Amino acid sequence: MGLKQILQVVRAKGLSFWIILIIGIWFLSSDIMHHRYMNDEPPNRGVIGHDIRGYYGYLPAVFIYGDYRLDFIGKKGFKNENRFLCLTLEDGQRLIQYTSGLSILYAPFFLTAHALAPALGETRDGYNWVYQFFLVMSALFYVLIGLVFLRKLLLKYFNDLIAGVVLILVTLGTNLFYYTVYEGPMSHSYSFTLIAIFLYLVDRWYARTTILNTVLLGFIFGMIVLVRPTNVMVVLILILWRIDSWAALQSRIGFLIQKTPLILLMILFFLIPWIPQLLYWKSITGQFFYNSYDKVGSAFYFNAPQTHKMLFSYRKGWFVYTPMMFVAFTGFILLYKKRKDLFFSTIVYMVVMIYLLSSWWAWWFGGGFGSRSMIDTYAVMAFPLAAVIDWLQKHRIGYIRIIGIVVITLLLALQLMQTKQYTKNSIHYVAMDKDAYWHNYFKIKKRGIWHLLSEPDHRLARLGIYYYYDWSADYDAFREIPREKAMQQIREEITEDKKTMRSIHRHAKRHDISAQETIQMVVERIYDQKTSRKNL
Repeated sequence: MGLKQILQVVRAKGLSFWIILIIGIWFLSSDIMHHRYMNDEPPNRGVIGHDIRGYYGYLPAVFIYGDYRLDFIGKKGFKNENRFLCLTLEDGQRLIQYTSGLSILYAPFFLTAHALAPALGETRDGYNWVYQFFLVMSALFYVLIGLVFLRKLLLKYFNDLIAGVVLILVTLGTNLFYYTVYEGPMSHSYSFTLIAIFLYLVDRWYARTTILNTVLLGFIFGMIVLVRPTNVMVVLILILWRIDSWAALQSRIGFLIQKTPLILLMILFFLIPWIPQLLYWKSITGQFFYNSYDKVGSAFYFNAPQTHKMLFSYRKGWFVYTPMMFVAFTGFILLYKKRKDLFFSTIVYMVVMIYLLSSWWAWWFGGGFGSRSMIDTYAVMAFPLAAVIDWLQKHRIGYIRIIGIVVITLLLALQLMQTKQYTKNSIHYVAMDKDAYWHNYFKIKKRGIWHLLSEPDHRLARLGIYYYYDWSADYDAFREIPREKAMQQIREEITEDKKTMRSIHRHAKRHDISAQETIQMVVERIYDQKTSRKNL
């Protein structure tokens, strides 16, 4: 094949196709260079740790130990060594807290690793480097599938150049890159892909409302919710897709009523991936539906969402650690002006998701890089981002286009820099504050920010009360203060903080207790924590 023929093939595939290929090579090389999967010594494995133990636990429990009840834990000869993350119920039975959606997605890669482990000189224990490597590859595989479907949908509404640029910005200009390479087996990259496929199927379902499209849409929707239940809100996209007026909404409601048999079929296939989960819950708890998060005191506080903190906080703010998404958010204005059919469904979904996620007791969503819970929404955010790129491409004033390109390029560089900073511990996973952020701004090398950090009290946060411990405080000096005097200091600090007092009054009202009882509980908790903390 000559050069001319090669160029013809390149042009025929389109720029956005080759961009996905380049992204895949970049991500794969990053995975190989990073090689966290080679750290397979218990208890601190490179990949299967923290929440991933809960997502993954179904597979070794069933295929290696043959016991989904986890009765082998604690028996003679078995050492857990951080293999399984589970709850112990009141009757002594063990329950994996997380739903099984990710285990289903991991399964082909787990089974491949299970088959190859002996040939590679490893035991079939479910946790050595072979299993970890294939888990990392599963994240890369699913993200590339998601990009393929996102590209297909973007090309329907925007040109190839815009689609290609958006794919670059969504992958490399956000924390999706980190959560594909460094912590790939976390749920977010998989949810990104499932929602990208869902969007594609929704668009196709309204174009061709066939039985096959209905079945596929229902099944993917079921998987989305099984992987991460809060993503049930994508149903708003299904209902509102391409609605651009009140009349169109009324027409859509009539259409959905008319398609009731297909809607019921969709619900049936939504439930199919849930069947193993429902049977599992029934077997362990006696209930088909079981809220395992309630068991550990996790809750939503819908009357006190921490929206501003979730978006702008130096601790984990979405727009601080993923500034490209702030640019994307401005694109909703452009969608409203130019593509109302894409505006209403996406803006309603995003507003609801921001409200929902900022109402979670841990609005920072545990340890992680930036607002990781928002990664799930990036396929939706690709559309307002595409509107921004489209506006820049078509803008008549050249210097505005140049400024826009420069700003987006700088934000892309900032995102890659912050990703590097996070991997080098220059950005803390939960305790960042304003001074710490600017102390290390655009610096890769670790520069001693520990004295600038402040850590949330997780137990109080579960109650909807937010208090932060200053890591630079002199706790030795605090311990020298007589107990009653120290507690009085804490009480005065709390009562002078209007936000804390509002959260205390809300907690008291929810539990039908007095505000004074709640204040006393908070004071005692903070005192106990401060007197047990170590100085830096």
